Amino acid sequence: MAPDQGADIFAPLVHIKQADGNMKAYRMLVYQGHRCLTTLLFDASTFKPTYKLLESVNAFLGLHVPAVSAQLEQVVSKVL
Repeated sequence: MAPDQGADIFAPLVHIKQADGNMKAYRMLVYQGHRCLTTLLFDASTFKPTYKLLESVNAFLGLHVPAVSAQLEQVVSKVL
């Protein structure tokens, strides 16, 4: 399968009100990492999911989410 081939993924359309009062459409992806969920919003008018994009997002978040999750756990445990 070619990395630039389009990917059929579930990315629901969400509308968010902007500061100027207009609504803007985004495609929402949720990444489940180590004890945390990360929500990604992509501009719906330009978002074209490909396998290459999904692989790079997965690699980036796989590298960074565990560190962020550990930092959040430390902050929460100090409060408790």
